[in-house]
Amino acid sequence: MALEGMLPAGPGELLFLLAADSMLAVHSLCVRVRASKWKPLILSRKRREQRMCSFLLCSPKGPHYFESLLPLLTSAVRGKSHRYMVELMGKWGDNFIVRFPFPWSRWIFLNEPQAIQALLIDINPEKSDDFKRGMSALGKDGLLTAENTTWLQERRRIAPTMTERYVGDLHLIFEEEGAHLWARLEKAARSGESIEMDNAFVGTLFDITARITIGRSLGLRADASSNPMTADFGTALDEAMRRIVLPPGGGVLTALTPDGRRYRQAFRRIDQLLDDCVQQRLQELGGGTTKTTDLLGVLLDAYAEGVLSLQQVKDQLLTFLVAGHDTTAHTLSWMAWEIVQKPGLQDALAAETRLALPSRVDVTSKTSLSKLSLLDRVWQESLRKHPVAATGTLRQLKSMAMVPTSIGVDGLDRGSFTTSAHIQLPAHSKISIPPFSIHRNHKHWPNPEIFEPSRFETAAVSERHPYAFQAFSAGPRNCIGKALARAEALSLMSVLLRRFELSLADAKDCESEPDDYHMITRKPANGIRFYVKHRPD
Repeated sequence: MALEGMLPAGPGELLFLLAADSMLAVHSLCVRVRASKWKPLILSRKRREQRMCSFLLCSPKGPHYFESLLPLLTSAVRGKSHRYMVELMGKWGDNFIVRFPFPWSRWIFLNEPQAIQALLIDINPEKSDDFKRGMSALGKDGLLTAENTTWLQERRRIAPTMTERYVGDLHLIFEEEGAHLWARLEKAARSGESIEMDNAFVGTLFDITARITIGRSLGLRADASSNPMTADFGTALDEAMRRIVLPPGGGVLTALTPDGRRYRQAFRRIDQLLDDCVQQRLQELGGGTTKTTDLLGVLLDAYAEGVLSLQQVKDQLLTFLVAGHDTTAHTLSWMAWEIVQKPGLQDALAAETRLALPSRVDVTSKTSLSKLSLLDRVWQESLRKHPVAATGTLRQLKSMAMVPTSIGVDGLDRGSFTTSAHIQLPAHSKISIPPFSIHRNHKHWPNPEIFEPSRFETAAVSERHPYAFQAFSAGPRNCIGKALARAEALSLMSVLLRRFELSLADAKDCESEPDDYHMITRKPANGIRFYVKHRPD
């Protein structure tokens, strides 16, 4: 089969082609069992060329190993991998591939809603080995990394604690833990000193999440720096990211570094906390204490039935502690910054919250949250522009798959990787669906760097592909805590805006978006400081 017109022009392309041909030649010497006898299957040169052409034509376009490996690794180490993905999307199109030294080692990034929907609904591949290896830093048997069959059983068991009906009854917890946040803001308003809001939100959400999952507060009182446990969780997240980006076995080398030692010390403290909570609850249950409906109570029911081990109970608790506090807290920080930056928005939100909460001492309820339509749109737009899980999770295909695309083969906004408006995804490929770059796709989000809550008005939402919004992922394995995160965010932010007026303390934050840092979750790299004033009735 002739290869004229398909031979690469650049040296990187040529090296890849030669490597692919060599690997296919080795692969052609494979053996198979037939009638209980091993027989070599030797492929002809012509057949190898056909396979090579198929491989080159069916894979999405993208940078080759020598071009992308160093930027990918350095951006990941610096906490900027999400921005490198946006750069690659701008250069290579909505769907692109990052190749590694071997033909079977490839990451495919999907930023097109049609392709994402088909992948998540029709195929629903398992999480990749890289992702599982990384998240093992936070426990091996959590809901994030469970196999699909196990995941379904566990999700059904946990789901009642995350429904809107159950979440609607948590406002007493929001009120009690939020009181510490209001006290810090009152103090800042009286003294005229600035307050670092990301620290305050993390402390508040950590205590709320702890009460929902393990049944007790950790005593942070809206100050993340008051308890070293928050730093331990950050250390564990950094270790998880290192394990994802490094090749298998790379963790052995990092274990010898200071970062590796810090992680082991941090994880021992986290494990001890969870073990104490579990053992204390078991003693209470043994003493005749009434069962609770928090997450720990639900998981211990599974333990009593022999479905889960105690280690699996702790792994699930750790997953929810990390995912439950870190994501919502950082989103609220970005949300506060956007509200202050957009002229007139803070006053409009204050007027809305005044209708929902007539008195400054009122607290939220299911009824009051239903009146906060503008704040709800601001929340969703904050998730759109500032998705905390910026790079998403990694999936891995077991066999070749095809997903539809709006991109054709005629060269318009397209690449040679399409066949009849379908993208062929090679077997064993790792698939990434990165929310940060998806939410910056100009085709679905015009002027994506502009903060515009009207994007989430009913008419605008109905005209947009539902899979263009990936803040909580989508499909069967979407985020189970979506309703909880919304209730927490609207409850805290509505009371904050009802009682206080915010302004930025740092001139740099007024001029441009604060620097960000991404290790599993994306956050303001140096926090965001605000001045606080009392809002008159």
